[in-house]
Amino acid sequence: AGEAMFFFISTALLPSVALGMAGVRFLPERSTAWLLAIIGGLASVLALFVEFSGLGAERSLMEATGRLSFEALNPISIGHAAATTLLAVICLLRYRMSTAPRLLMVILSLAAFACLLLAGSRGPIVALVLGVAVLTVVYRRWCVLVIVGLLLVPPFLIDGSPLVSRLTDGAADESSQERVTLQMSAIDQFSLNPVLGSAFIDIETKTYPHNIFLEAAMAMGFVGPIVLAVVVLITLLKSWVLIRRQQLLIPLLFIQYFVANQLSGSLWGAAPLWALTAVLMSSTMPLKKKKCEITKISGSTAVT
Repeated sequence: AGEAMFFFISTALLPSVALGMAGVRFLPERSTAWLLAIIGGLASVLALFVEFSGLGAERSLMEATGRLSFEALNPISIGHAAATTLLAVICLLRYRMSTAPRLLMVILSLAAFACLLLAGSRGPIVALVLGVAVLTVVYRRWCVLVIVGLLLVPPFLIDGSPLVSRLTDGAADESSQERVTLQMSAIDQFSLNPVLGSAFIDIETKTYPHNIFLEAAMAMGFVGPIVLAVVVLITLLKSWVLIRRQQLLIPLLFIQYFVANQLSGSLWGAAPLWALTAVLMSSTMPLKKKKCEITKISGSTAVT
């Protein structure tokens, strides 16, 4: 518990407070999307280079697991870094840019997409498709969803693709079976202690159930998932407000990491989810109030 608390405070709480105080106003979408695309794209390029150059052969787990991963970097993390990169690139497609930036964007996207497929992690794929689906429904740009769908077709034509094997053999997958067991155990612990909860981890395995709603119920009784559901609902509504204002990046990333923590994640380790929640909670004021503030600022500038 002490280690989990330290991890939560250092990687989730403090960054979330800082980002919440800064808010969307200090996260301009275009520059933030470029920053994420470059960082995530370079990480993808480096992961591919280390794997296929043989430079990190002694640290690679590709041969043992069939998925792009290393001793200190699991395939889920690689997959979500790639998914974040692709979502950032999708946001950048709305802006005009010269040939050189577009070429860079294509290179980073290809590297991220390759990592996404080689990691073979289902969560990032689901999160990416859901984010694209939301954009498609909101802006009625069905071509984007079609393009993403077409990009996901080639891996299914390749024999031995880690993503295909994970999707088609999900029921027999050892990781999936383990998570189902953990989640059933969390439900059992909740049923035994529905008011006060049982513990913040599974008593027998000493790990989290890989679903934040089940974890909240297991740890805090019925109050936990109710409070979590209220927070998520408010954050989704604020995400919708930002989407309607043509600010896509933060809502898309929130959707990604909300989905991620339904499939693999813990309340105390969900740093990206809490950081995005803090930004959304603090920065989406009603339109009338925002217009009023803009008017005041303009008036004071004119007087000056």
